[in-house]
Amino acid sequence: MLQRLKNICILIMCTAGLTAVNAQNPAVHSFFKNDTSLNNIIYYHNSKTDYIIDSVFGVHYDVFEQHYYNKADMPDGNYYLQLCTPGSATKNMAFQMNGIFDYRWQPNVYQPYIYTRNNIKYFQNRKAYTSVAYSNSMNGGQYFNVNFARNIYRGLNLQTDYYVNYADGEFSNSQVMNQFFNTTLNYISQSGRYRSNAAFVHNRAYIQENGGISDDSVFRNSLYSKPGSYPVNITQGWSKWKSSEYVFSQTYRFNSDKEQRLKFFNPGAIVHSMSYMRCAGLYDDENKTVKDSLGNNIWRNSLFWTNDVFADKNSFFIPLSLGMNYDVINFNDSLYSTSFRVLAPEIKTAVEANRFLLKANASGIISSGMYKGSYQFNVSLRQYLNNAKDCFVFADVFIQKRTADYIFSHYQTDSLAWDYPFVKTKTQRAVIGLSKSENISLSAGYTKLKDYCYLDANTLNVNTTDNGVAELMLKNNFSYKRWRFKGFCLLQKVDKNSGIHLPLLTIKQGFAYDFSVFKGKLTVKTGMDIKYFSKYYADRYNVHTGMFCYQNEEKIGNYIFADTYININIDRFCMYIMLQHPHAGLINHSYFNSPLYPSEGFTFRYGFVWKLLN
Repeated sequence: MLQRLKNICILIMCTAGLTAVNAQNPAVHSFFKNDTSLNNIIYYHNSKTDYIIDSVFGVHYDVFEQHYYNKADMPDGNYYLQLCTPGSATKNMAFQMNGIFDYRWQPNVYQPYIYTRNNIKYFQNRKAYTSVAYSNSMNGGQYFNVNFARNIYRGLNLQTDYYVNYADGEFSNSQVMNQFFNTTLNYISQSGRYRSNAAFVHNRAYIQENGGISDDSVFRNSLYSKPGSYPVNITQGWSKWKSSEYVFSQTYRFNSDKEQRLKFFNPGAIVHSMSYMRCAGLYDDENKTVKDSLGNNIWRNSLFWTNDVFADKNSFFIPLSLGMNYDVINFNDSLYSTSFRVLAPEIKTAVEANRFLLKANASGIISSGMYKGSYQFNVSLRQYLNNAKDCFVFADVFIQKRTADYIFSHYQTDSLAWDYPFVKTKTQRAVIGLSKSENISLSAGYTKLKDYCYLDANTLNVNTTDNGVAELMLKNNFSYKRWRFKGFCLLQKVDKNSGIHLPLLTIKQGFAYDFSVFKGKLTVKTGMDIKYFSKYYADRYNVHTGMFCYQNEEKIGNYIFADTYININIDRFCMYIMLQHPHAGLINHSYFNSPLYPSEGFTFRYGFVWKLLN
């Protein structure tokens, strides 16, 4: 135990030392492919309170990230509890709160995988673009993703993205079959004054439940020769979660001539959006007579005005976006259905002077029903420390009063049933930090919670608690000579043992080394991904509700996961091989992703990623 803690400390000190070296040496992004043909392929995300025409991003080719077939493993600042099979239900170990417009039956346990209206991409490209990715492993875990985008006619663009993963798990009755798909159309007029886009999103996650092993000792003491023979809690059970969303947005800009714009005020643009989303969950096992079902439908109509179109950098300008949302929400289960109507205004503004930037946004719900009185307010400050504005001190303040997810108020199925008064959780959060060139950032924050809802794993009763969470996070994403580093280190401390358990220390760090052969025509990246979280009472997955629930009986953690890989690159083609968890069982059997669900053992994986242009 002491030796393991010593190794962890050495790892943290090495990361901090390399960060200090990077502070004195400019980052060399040798892991990004310098392919000018990709520079003309751009996309944007749709946000109803921003002027979407200026939110443009270029497609890049980061060789460092090509081997991450499981999106939950991306070193992006999140560490997810998972069941034993990749692609299964997850829970973020970093404490997070949803917004007031996240009308859900229950918390989103497929957050890393699914497509939402905030992360789908609207392409604007002249050349047809295709990206294909595939991987397989010796235990049958397959992954496939294809992304295609092309211009159809004079500013009309089509894009499709399809992602599927199938895993026949190592442990008994452990199987995942997931499909995620989105397609988008977007149009921009020749004058640039009118833009519209439409999207269709479909997500489906199917899990063959094994319920977890019935006694941890059978795994820890290696009482069975094969994981498939371990006794499990549920021998024949499955759950299916699916959602579909239809979105249409359009923007009309009143002034199309940049040279004739007003310096202090411009007439801005009107942004209109309509959407319909439906979500359903289904659960069944061999002991049930009726399948448990949950349903959620959301209709949304939004209308906004924004003057943040052409901000003149040489004059004083205050951007402003304001508008109204009208939502109709329906919840239904096997025996019950109810609906709510929500009217919610939003406003966003900013002030910038020299090296100082202040952003503020606020939204609230003024309708009747359980959502009335919900609000959120956020202020973000930045003080830039140089003229390039790549180094800055930041501070964020977030205040929220949010209606808890609907499952904490009503749940009625064949397995369980309860009715509780509607609860609003009050959140106050403050964060301060320092960021340098998006290569490294250090932040400290504190979140205060009142009437925070949780589900007890043993009693399956809904409880509330007042608590607080302090955090300290160090993120890194930089190159030094031929080395590349990306990951984070997170410290979290919960005020009291009530409703919330978080690991004290969480680390997810990837690093790689690159070299080239055949006069630079073939490049090789070899590296390792390391994950670690300290021992704590992790939330336990409940198969009936499809949620992670609070428990005080079993601790997991204090185990290092490590994967090694080699990426071989030729132009826009990358092939990789991986050794996942090669040290499984060499030290002890304590590698759990969540209580009762051990992580799978050693796996050999191979795959490729290929970006194509027509």
